[in-house]
Amino acid sequence: MTDREAKIREFLQDRPEDPFLHYGLAEALAARGETAAAVERLDVLLGLDPKYVPAFLRKGMFLVELERLDEARSTLEAGIPIAEAAGDGHAAAEMQGVLDSIEE
Repeated sequence: MTDREAKIREFLQDRPEDPFLHYGLAEALAARGETAAAVERLDVLLGLDPKYVPAFLRKGMFLVELERLDEARSTLEAGIPIAEAAGDGHAAAEMQGVLDSIEE
């Protein structure tokens, strides 16, 4: 466990419903190769905040990395309209790009 990950886990003890901390932990897990654990953490995050746009993009990307393509598709397809509704066209376009790369 990295120092960053340990610090995030410590913060999560005080603020277990903070989506940003869950996102940070997912990124820390992925950075050390724990991609499946990162996906699980993003699932926790999306359970807390089902409209947290960055979680859809990263989860989709992690699922592609894990070659779980059907799950990646459904995650990205769910995330695009949420990003658009939030006015985040950039994230929607990024998700569409990942989705397109799966389809090729």
